[in-house]
Amino acid sequence: MNKIMSLLLIIVSLIILSASISTFYTWNNYRRINPVLENQKSNIENTTESQLSTNKTTQEPISPSTSTEKATTPQTVEESTEASSNIVYIPYENECVETQETISDQDTPTTLNLKTNSDKIFFTKADTQEKVIFITIDDGPGNYTMELLDLLKKYNIKAIFFVSGDTVLGYPEALKREYEERHYIGTHTYCHRSYYQLQKTADLETLKNTLRSDLQKTEENIKKIIPEVQVKYLRMPEGYHKDWVEEIAKEFNYKMLNWTAGYDWLQEPVEKIIEEYKKSLKPGGIYLFHDGRDRGLKTIKILSELIPYALSQGYKFGDPEEYF
Repeated sequence: MNKIMSLLLIIVSLIILSASISTFYTWNNYRRINPVLENQKSNIENTTESQLSTNKTTQEPISPSTSTEKATTPQTVEESTEASSNIVYIPYENECVETQETISDQDTPTTLNLKTNSDKIFFTKADTQEKVIFITIDDGPGNYTMELLDLLKKYNIKAIFFVSGDTVLGYPEALKREYEERHYIGTHTYCHRSYYQLQKTADLETLKNTLRSDLQKTEENIKKIIPEVQVKYLRMPEGYHKDWVEEIAKEFNYKMLNWTAGYDWLQEPVEKIIEEYKKSLKPGGIYLFHDGRDRGLKTIKILSELIPYALSQGYKFGDPEEYF
């Protein structure tokens, strides 16, 4: 009986040992093979994300309200070699989007400064290798425009203020001072309407007529305050750029300026944003900042450090009219 029990114990031990060895080799093979599978999956995901990112650069911008990463500007084929990968987009409350105001053919306004111009009119940087850069300020005037003008005056810098047509009448003295101190008054359209949103529901003629109306209303409000001003520059909300927009810009005799880099809308510490601007400096660069409501305070903090830094690196701040 003892011999039988011993034999059974030996058999059970062999079975347990065999199962353990099998489990070991199975787990070891899994650990060896699984990283390969994971790498293959990662490569596929990275390739897909890269393809999606490439496709997005020719479509609609990444919304800063849903992402804190820097988005690239939608480009046409003609502009793809010029536009910078640092270009970002502006978060803003699009009042016009909610009401979806559009202009029919019957409401088409008479355009101002009607003129055809075959020269290049769209820029994301100046065509120069000089160490010259440009300050552009969107969305104002606002509560800190006067302090911002004080800072620019200290360094004798001429900026382009891309103003909103529905805002200027609330800050007439700020707009007058911008003009009197020889800054350039540009149009940022009437109410920061999102044409990326509007194009989803409106046909081309409606888009054109709506933009004509937005531009004319903006000029009319500007001229109520400064009758003699000549508006020369257009920046579309969210950097929107299509061939048909250039057609309308030519009707108004505008040059269109997007930007080389802009970071002040990011929800990051000001110090980090300043570093991003410093790293992005390049000859001919057009730099985006914001005014309007209380946004100018952040711009003042950034420029108070960026301006002396740029000067220390041999850059000068150019007069836009000499380059665009």
